[in-house]
Amino acid sequence: MDLSPERLRRPARLLSALAVTAALGTGLAACGSDDDNDSAGGSSTAAADTGTTAAAPAELEAGTVKLGLATALTGYLAPYNAPLNNGIKLAVEQINARGGVGGRVRLELAEGDVKSDPATAGTVAQQLVDGGANVLVSLCDTDSQVSIAAVAQRTETLNISPCNADPTIPSKFDAYWPVAMGANAQTATLADQVKEAGGRNVWILEDSGVLYIRLISDWFERAAESRGLEIVGTDTFRTGSKDFAAQIAKLRNANPRPDAIVSAMLTPDVATFLRQLRAAGVDTPFYGTDGFDSQLTLRVGGDAVEGATFTTFGYPTRGSPTEQFYADYRTEYGQDPDGAFAALGSSAIQVLASAIEQARSTDSAAIARALSDGLTVDTPLGEVAYPGGGEHIPAIPVQVTRVQDGRFVSVANGPAQDVPTP
Repeated sequence: MDLSPERLRRPARLLSALAVTAALGTGLAACGSDDDNDSAGGSSTAAADTGTTAAAPAELEAGTVKLGLATALTGYLAPYNAPLNNGIKLAVEQINARGGVGGRVRLELAEGDVKSDPATAGTVAQQLVDGGANVLVSLCDTDSQVSIAAVAQRTETLNISPCNADPTIPSKFDAYWPVAMGANAQTATLADQVKEAGGRNVWILEDSGVLYIRLISDWFERAAESRGLEIVGTDTFRTGSKDFAAQIAKLRNANPRPDAIVSAMLTPDVATFLRQLRAAGVDTPFYGTDGFDSQLTLRVGGDAVEGATFTTFGYPTRGSPTEQFYADYRTEYGQDPDGAFAALGSSAIQVLASAIEQARSTDSAAIARALSDGLTVDTPLGEVAYPGGGEHIPAIPVQVTRVQDGRFVSVANGPAQDVPTP
């Protein structure tokens, strides 16, 4: 099914077609390409040439956009999606407190529990659409994102996905618009960290039954090749394991010995693994991804996670938009967010709101066209920039964080370099 911006002009179960607007100014920064501004009425050149005057864009009609959040309220993914959900809710509240998007369009949020199960995710997504959701918002689980994107494609519903571990999903589902960096960008940065630390021989641990973990492993191998890193061994584990003796035995007996271990295992598994690894006398440096980004990792891992490095979405460095978001989050929830997932959730909603403003419409075709033509949004994670030309994957900084003295510290933040092409 074709869900390109042209196809999405047909109304179906998408956002109601409202009039075009010039009433911007909610503070969500958005700027499109010159072509987009011209087509939206930003240029009067044609009118001057013909001696006519271009009509002023109509005011955005007041209304409501219903967001269907398919998330994991229960199951093993719930700890990650709880802060993500809070960030989404906070952004909705902040936008509505300003009178809505463009001061006219309020956002309404409905949740559905996918129970950390990809099959259930598709069912829940369909229920949310049947309940009137105009936009589907995905949880951070790659298997579930595919299920949700399939429903969005079939029902012609716009799909915003905060996480983006599989950068090939947009090529399969036109309705799907991710916000975070793809696994190819994340692993490119991770491979650079291994190389900069003097690593060469890499050992990969993966769970082939979890798509997110498998994708990180696959993309890291591609990034490693261009950086002269050698994968000297791979092994598997099962998410939720309590005993990593078999994996540790293989690591100890590996020849050549690896000087870096790379894995996208989630917490608390990663903390349990590192405790057992260090207890066995193996001090090989560990490199992980956003599944590491939780205070639970520090609590469970203790001294064993010291020195571990991981890539994630953001960090509250002094003066950064992420720091301001943390302050807003503390005011709302009485505590710091657990990792960068909350800021990612808020950023996803701000991207949607800015696309509505840039499109000067809440019609889904217009929103998709604004993203497709190019859009830059200031978010709690910094600039999220959709490059235009129909590209669904935005440019967004990759954060590198390390455990130092029992806490997370920022190592680097910036665009990924030499990223493998999806």
